[in-house]
Amino acid sequence: MVPSPYRDDVSAKGYAAGYIGGGILLAVNLLMIQQPQWFGMKDELAGTQLSFLTVGFWWLVFSLPLMRNVPNLPKQASGLTAGGYLRAASKRLGGTFKDIRRYPQLSRMIAAFWFYNDGINTIILMATIYGTTLGIGTSDLILALLITQFVGFPSTILLGKAATRLGPKRVLIATLWTYVVIVLLGFGMSSALHFYILAVMVGLVQGGSQSISRSILSELMPPNRTGEFFGFVNITSKFSSIFGPFAFGLIGQITGNSRMGILSLLLFFGLGIAVVMKLNLNRGKADALRNADDPFPTETKPPATA
Repeated sequence: MVPSPYRDDVSAKGYAAGYIGGGILLAVNLLMIQQPQWFGMKDELAGTQLSFLTVGFWWLVFSLPLMRNVPNLPKQASGLTAGGYLRAASKRLGGTFKDIRRYPQLSRMIAAFWFYNDGINTIILMATIYGTTLGIGTSDLILALLITQFVGFPSTILLGKAATRLGPKRVLIATLWTYVVIVLLGFGMSSALHFYILAVMVGLVQGGSQSISRSILSELMPPNRTGEFFGFVNITSKFSSIFGPFAFGLIGQITGNSRMGILSLLLFFGLGIAVVMKLNLNRGKADALRNADDPFPTETKPPATA
């Protein structure tokens, strides 16, 4: 477990590494598609097909250090069948959902994360679609995404350091207000230049908002249950992430104007900011440490080993 004073910085460095790694590969793939002859390919289709293969190879290569150096937990003999594991997992998930109520500050942070992360994910997913509806060319859209990656690398590290000095809650709220500005500017966007400006703005706060969210969540979780609770956050946030694109598309369809759809994201960021502002991090940390000696709630204790 990373000591508390360093979590914001360590989390930011992890996200920043992802930005620089993904940015390098995206740049190479963009060249493959735009200049296939440089790589001995006949057309853009061949470049696109090879890009998919490079992504798979990239994941494999950079997964090797994790697979080789991170130890597995000792395997426990449970005697469960495949169906038994499924039932046990379902029971454990339900127990986790009930047990999180013992940590009110953590519960609030998770609820806030559902809201504003849905807004962030919707911007990521719908940016190119929205740009296309406004007549922005494919090359400009791809280049803007590349800019976001490389802007995100240094800005994520800087926001991590700012969170260490100024407090993660304060910096997180600042990044979310920046997203409110991005949504408002996106509503008035009309040219490729505007899209580039917004890409830079997203790069400035995207990694920081997500890395700081992760460090805050880790502070509010009992140290010996972070894997369990982060798993719960990941599962539930995947489900909640459908609402942002749904609202974006629904309002766009009803009004016949995709610009109105982007304004729906103000609700997600507004609710997220409102909940984060009410967080008491010191109380949440105390709750997490006070219950650290109870690794599992009674109803979800794993089966005894043989």
